[in-house]
Amino acid sequence: MNKSMDQLRPLGFRGRLKSVLDERKLSHHEVARVISVHRDKYLISNGDIQVLAELSGGLRYTAQSAIDLPTVGDWVYANIFDQQTLAIIHGLIPRTSTLSRKRAGKETTEQLIAANVDIAMIALPLDQSLNLRRLERYLVMVHSGAIKAAILLTKADLVSPEKIEAIKAELLAVVANTPILSVSVLDPFSVASFRGTFLSAHTYCLLGVSGAGKTSLLNALLGETRFATAQLSDKTGKGKHTTTARELVALDNGALIIDTPGMREMGHVNVDQGIEDTFSLLGKLNSQCQFNNCTHQNEPGCAIQAGLVQGEISAERFDHYQQLMRESAFNDRSLAQRKERDKKLGKLIKSVKYAKNRS
Repeated sequence: MNKSMDQLRPLGFRGRLKSVLDERKLSHHEVARVISVHRDKYLISNGDIQVLAELSGGLRYTAQSAIDLPTVGDWVYANIFDQQTLAIIHGLIPRTSTLSRKRAGKETTEQLIAANVDIAMIALPLDQSLNLRRLERYLVMVHSGAIKAAILLTKADLVSPEKIEAIKAELLAVVANTPILSVSVLDPFSVASFRGTFLSAHTYCLLGVSGAGKTSLLNALLGETRFATAQLSDKTGKGKHTTTARELVALDNGALIIDTPGMREMGHVNVDQGIEDTFSLLGKLNSQCQFNNCTHQNEPGCAIQAGLVQGEISAERFDHYQQLMRESAFNDRSLAQRKERDKKLGKLIKSVKYAKNRS
């Protein structure tokens, strides 16, 4: 058992987590947090030491998919052995939030990126054109995992203050209730001001495309070159993408941050709530349509069509909303079919093993 739950606070343990702890399991295991994942090994910390851990046989056996296995940011029940050089993870503590996407490629499986994140900061580099549709995809992913979002305009030194304010105004049409910040890693005052927005014992996640400056920003926040950044490209003048893994790191003010690799593909599964939260105005208008089964095309009394005519919503935003809804429905069906196939295969494997053991 942990000497005290207070030693877990530097890892982000707060009061709300106490309510989901299993007292019976606490009598046999201690609480730890996953710092990073290395294939089938996990670097965990109990607030006192960091140690490499493996999964127990029971956890491997009961896991239905990769979603049931630990990821960066997870809280786990563990035991530490061999003079604190090896640990075994016996189970997951219920997650308060998850960050996931459809795994890249044709196969419809869910890929878990991080867990127990309080705020996701979506980095938009000011040396690239503003892509509102990509931003909406990030917001859907974040909202679907019960995570608060913030927009971070990086490389603020490359544009004028007036340009930054104009971009913020444009963003407000999409993220009316989401904080929008700007930062330049070349300006110590800007970095210090940005660092001051982080709350102790809260977990943050940096999201964004490759070249958004996430790793450089993380190094600036830490005050040291802890993570490698590639040299600028001769052709584009932009930093090359270097982050390939995820790791939970602590700032000197007690906040925790997870850096993530840039995402080339960002499909979604199980994101209906995230779409509703991201496109809240469309959801509100949808409820005002005359017919419950309105397709928002040519029906009389369609509040969304009226909103398009009156300029409340843009045609591009509505089209993307419909695209995301169709994509989500397709991926959800494909995922359900895959789970059913995997379930049948799992039963077959268990029956074969049982038959072999009896013979």
